[in-house]
Amino acid sequence: MISPQFDPLTGALSRAALFPTLEATLHAAQLTGEETALLVLDLDHFKSINDAFGHPRGDAILRELVERIQGAIRTGDLLFRYGGDEFVLLLPGTEHTQAALLAERLLSVVQSRPFAGDPPLSLTLSIGLATSPAGADSPETLFARADQNLLAAKRQGRARLAEAQGAEEAPSTRWLEREAVQLGLQHFLRTLPKHHRGLLRSLGPSGAGHTRFLEEVQRQAQLLGYRTFWLTGRRAYATHPYGALLDGAGLELTEAVIQRGSAALRALEGAVLWLVDRPAELDAASRKVIAELLADPQGPVMGVAVVESGIEWPVPPLVEELPLPALSLESARILLRSRLRWEGPEAFVQWLWQASGGWPGPLLARLEQAERSGVLRMGSKGYSLSPDFARRLEEAEPLPLPAPALPTPKHSLIGRDRELLELKQLLGERRLVTLVAPGGMGKTHLAMQAALEVAHLYRDGAYFVALAGLDRAQDLPSRLVQEFGLKATGDPQESLVQHFTGRQVLWVLDNFEHLLEAGEFLRALLQALPGLTLLVTSRERLGLSEEWVLPLEGLALEGEGGHSAALRLLLQAIRRVNPGLHLSQSELEAARRICRVVEGLPLGLELAAAWAKVLSLGEIAQEIETNLGFLASPEGDEARPERHRSLQAVFESSWKLLHPEEQHILARLSVFRGGFDREGAAPVAGASVSGLLGLVNLSLVQRDPHHEGRYLMHELLRQFALERLSPEALEHSLAAHAEYFWGLAQRAEPALQGPEQSRWVRRMKLEFDNLRLAFSTLRNLGRATQGQQMATWLSHFYAWHGFYRETAHWHQVFLEMPGPVPPAVQARTQQSLALQLKNLGLWAQSMALLEQSLQTSRALHDPWLLAEALHMKGLLLRESGEFAQALAAFEEALALRQEIGDRYGESTTLNDIGIVHGLQGQDRAARAYFLRSLEVKRQIGDEKGVAYALGNLAVVSESSEEALRWLYESLAIKRRLGDQQGIANAYTNIAGRLLQGGRPLEAWPLLMESLFLFRQMGQVASLALALASCAQALLALQQPALALQIAASVQRWDQQAPTKLPPQTRRNLEAYIQQAREALGTDEQIPASSLEQAYQLAMDVQLA
Repeated sequence: MISPQFDPLTGALSRAALFPTLEATLHAAQLTGEETALLVLDLDHFKSINDAFGHPRGDAILRELVERIQGAIRTGDLLFRYGGDEFVLLLPGTEHTQAALLAERLLSVVQSRPFAGDPPLSLTLSIGLATSPAGADSPETLFARADQNLLAAKRQGRARLAEAQGAEEAPSTRWLEREAVQLGLQHFLRTLPKHHRGLLRSLGPSGAGHTRFLEEVQRQAQLLGYRTFWLTGRRAYATHPYGALLDGAGLELTEAVIQRGSAALRALEGAVLWLVDRPAELDAASRKVIAELLADPQGPVMGVAVVESGIEWPVPPLVEELPLPALSLESARILLRSRLRWEGPEAFVQWLWQASGGWPGPLLARLEQAERSGVLRMGSKGYSLSPDFARRLEEAEPLPLPAPALPTPKHSLIGRDRELLELKQLLGERRLVTLVAPGGMGKTHLAMQAALEVAHLYRDGAYFVALAGLDRAQDLPSRLVQEFGLKATGDPQESLVQHFTGRQVLWVLDNFEHLLEAGEFLRALLQALPGLTLLVTSRERLGLSEEWVLPLEGLALEGEGGHSAALRLLLQAIRRVNPGLHLSQSELEAARRICRVVEGLPLGLELAAAWAKVLSLGEIAQEIETNLGFLASPEGDEARPERHRSLQAVFESSWKLLHPEEQHILARLSVFRGGFDREGAAPVAGASVSGLLGLVNLSLVQRDPHHEGRYLMHELLRQFALERLSPEALEHSLAAHAEYFWGLAQRAEPALQGPEQSRWVRRMKLEFDNLRLAFSTLRNLGRATQGQQMATWLSHFYAWHGFYRETAHWHQVFLEMPGPVPPAVQARTQQSLALQLKNLGLWAQSMALLEQSLQTSRALHDPWLLAEALHMKGLLLRESGEFAQALAAFEEALALRQEIGDRYGESTTLNDIGIVHGLQGQDRAARAYFLRSLEVKRQIGDEKGVAYALGNLAVVSESSEEALRWLYESLAIKRRLGDQQGIANAYTNIAGRLLQGGRPLEAWPLLMESLFLFRQMGQVASLALALASCAQALLALQQPALALQIAASVQRWDQQAPTKLPPQTRRNLEAYIQQAREALGTDEQIPASSLEQAYQLAMDVQLA
């Protein structure tokens, strides 16, 4: 037995479904000439997470991985779980370039944010890609090529896409005059496996080349097959637990794994070597983990190579101490030659060697001093040396520079590992980085931590300057002179330039949003001081061309076991004010509720925690939900800066930065739900493009990173802005909002019937929350006519996405609302509601409404309205098996539509007449109507109609090859439109043709997809049809017992339901039941089961 067709853990298709589906896809590609792409995906280093955290955490990661992938791929792409952490993605009809772009998007989707859990895990993917033109490959060959490229991606370093193999090893660097050390090092590395644990110490003064020694240890260890991890101590790690381990060069682990300590890391595969530089400055948590690993005899071979610094380490079976000797004069000459590409005079080399004692660090420091003082200059013809170099260098003193005093954060940084890493990377690449976010998002804390962790990269230090108390931009130069302890003489800007020329420094300028006029001053400094790097925190972008912006959002709300980053910060803050508090499960849920309400805003969490001494967490959550002003420090809390003592104060300070017109725009924008676009912002809020840009620059509105031209607003800020509207202004804004979306719905109806379908489907899907608000507003304002119109205009759009119940609800709300409504509007609403009720299986209610609509339509003598009602009646009669009456209704509707020139309606009715003939076995007549419908659909650009006509033509085609070609073309269009009902129908029809061709294994995964979609949408009749095909497939797969139970369940449903299955399907069910009984040799009564039970039986099937 093998796995079910759907992987029960992740919901992806299972390995059992892969090769049958791949074979069917390649066969279809041979018919259509399309290219097929296959991606094999592997989650890098997944085993270490399973080993460290146990399988529940690993399972949660796999589920989230599948969710992310499914969110990034197209509807028709198929994802399979091949085994463990390996997945296969099948991309039908996809060229190589498109597939590579999708693969790169998947790499980004996985790496873009940590996986949920406590704490989050940052993971990567390796991907192998292979494509097959026109189905030319066998399934096995295509898979083998993609899998081979996956192995190449892993060999090349993982976290990448590979389409071909090949990687070259970088050449090694020379290690000067350390032959004896080399021998000792090689002995240690070769004997370590025998001893299982070992400690290698480098001895010597500071500057002896300890870091270079560790680099050589790493190189040689890797040549021998060791996995190496590099740790460097930093003062910054005092407030960053596990910071050294997280930042370790080449370390593919996360804080969540590390926090499990040695028990987690001992499971690393292969021999492991840890390289520890500046061990005295390791954070205590990282040092403890390494010590535990060294003392633990369990797990793989493990060694620690460490610079001797007086730190006591456990004594393992193998200990090697290697003194690092000073350089000889000849080695000093070689070092100078390699650094400068210049042969220095003998006297200069001897002076450097003697002045440094032959130690590499001091020698290079003296060399740098010679360059900085002008003793050694680089010219067009190479280096030149002052004749009196010895005197000048001995007399030279560094310019006085006050010792940088970076403040240390009061508390550990939580939930910002990804942003911290990205910020440090930006600081290494750019000279002006602005950390932009609304107030209370934690900009200052993140900037301080980042500065501490990169300060060692700036030769002359890093400085932190708080600017919240500075009132005028023109005073900034003087403030900086004062902060840096310089003499206040002359022009302060000139003093800064003179003092910092030739120096490499980092300045952190905190709270810059009210000093934007000083932007040109910063630009001038950057031009004058090549060694200056600026890290600025601000609520608004600086607007300089040199600027690189890192926006900051709320802490993650999702995490393993519900312990998200936001929850961890909240709990840490609660323990500070109430250390003895023990939280019950209900209180933990209240804490999560607080996190959701404030959307992970760090200041909001801190302010909420401040009340934990006097209120329960449930009470705090309730207060926040009802009163934004509650989020303020309790009386007596003076530790927090005044501007951060309430969330209202934070938002108020941002509000005061706005011009009155910008305040007006922001307040009116607050009525939108789930975001808005430029087109809607103009009539609802009076927002121009420049007005929106101003709000974006102030971080009050964010661009939606996934949808161009769309904007988002933090929920608490939206509430604050909403409160700024007077009752009259709020009513006016909501009315304008409803009016806009009423008009948008009116435009959407015809657009969804023509060549703009795809674009309008994508657009309207983004507006579900705003559409619901607009419906609610129209109801509250008593606008029954507009509500009915909007409901009918959007009915087909809602139906495409399976939202039958929601759209039926709004139809009923406005039909039941008192007040005059034009009869034509009411009649059309009744027709539209009848369609939704039919889809929900409420046939009697649907027919009753339709008869009322028919009566009104005839009385109004409105041919278009009457044709709509007649067509709807034809649909109901057809589903109840009354084919003659259905044809009569359709024919009358067709005549009316042709008379008034309704081409869309004509093509739709032609298609449905064809279906009636097809259900009666009149395939020739059905084909003729389908072809007529297809012709009109193509002429008017109705893509959805084209797809359905093609699908219906395939059903009545005598050629399986022709039918499959049409079905796959139909499926491609439906995938592009996101038509869930159409996709499910296509899967069922393709499976039917495959079953006719004796290919049940290929048909089964398609049937599982269609079952899932029909059930999700509430399409009961379609679900029954698909289950009937499942019974047929199970008979072909030699599973008569299951086939009998499912077929009998469908037959029993058909006997009781008001709508009826097609006659041929009924006859087929009877035949399936008979065949199953004969195979089982029984005439016993089958136990009664529902359609839902039959669905579960099918989904749980295991195929041999």
